[in-house]
Amino acid sequence: MRVFWVIFALIEVYGFLLEFHRFLYLERKSLNYLWIGVSLLMYWVIYIGIYRFKLSNDQYEIREYLKTKKVNATNELIENPIIKEFIRLLSDEHIHRSSQLNRDFVAEKLGISPGYLSQLIKESPYKSFSDIVNKYRVEDVKEMLIDPDFSNYSLLAIGLEVGFNSKATFFNAFKKYTGITPSEYQKQHK
Repeated sequence: MRVFWVIFALIEVYGFLLEFHRFLYLERKSLNYLWIGVSLLMYWVIYIGIYRFKLSNDQYEIREYLKTKKVNATNELIENPIIKEFIRLLSDEHIHRSSQLNRDFVAEKLGISPGYLSQLIKESPYKSFSDIVNKYRVEDVKEMLIDPDFSNYSLLAIGLEVGFNSKATFFNAFKKYTGITPSEYQKQHK
């Protein structure tokens, strides 16, 4: 959004300078460059708007579809009852699909302190809070990439809908757990 305002301000300043020059010297300057700049800005805004609308529409449709379809990650044998409950929250309630999910929220839901949750996670097969959460997110994505019902949606929309905050985080986590990119995974399983 900042880029839009910078470009808009530059066009406004350029237009003001043209009018100021015209006022001072009573000389007409061509407004072609100003109109080209305004036109390009309008096309850019329209393009970004359509792209974001498509992305948000894809996310909405994925969210609605996921409400009817149960997508589960593989269950590991965990002995600690608190970690088992955390796994249940991930697999049954799908709390990992929230991009706002954090350790404090989960600790509060489990009735323990965030530090104790981190300690329990480190004693489990997982390395960290984000490790366990991202594993479940990647498992969701893997199942969606194979499912033909999700073939019309962009990889980014799928990644954002399962809880990743950005394209980079999504692609890095996916590659970490699978060794390949989401598009390569999708091509392999078609």
